[in-house]
Amino acid sequence: MNLDGQDIEDLVHLAGDIGTVHQQVEQSPNVITEQERNDLDQFHQDAKQESQILAQEALTANESNIQESAEVSSTSFWSFLGSCGINLVLPFINGVMLGFGEILAHEIGFRYNWAGAKVSL
Repeated sequence: MNLDGQDIEDLVHLAGDIGTVHQQVEQSPNVITEQERNDLDQFHQDAKQESQILAQEALTANESNIQESAEVSSTSFWSFLGSCGINLVLPFINGVMLGFGEILAHEIGFRYNWAGAKVSL
């Protein structure tokens, strides 16, 4: 069973409501029939068992989240270097390529006598 936090909260509230109803039935037993009482007792026992299972799953999920967070911190150094490489080195390479492209275009324009291509000393 795969549950998120909201599902677990809903089940906890449901189990609390069932417990309250169970206490009210014990205080005034003539409100419901014997079959309804048996069904309620069975449902209450099932809810207790389910809440224990969910508590165990939540504990296991918390342990796995702790292990995953340790893995994230060990790779964050490499992701930081990758981010620096992309944000600092790539713009530099882009600027160099644009500069060489402009020089090349100017030289080609000068060799073919295009208008506006002048050599200034």
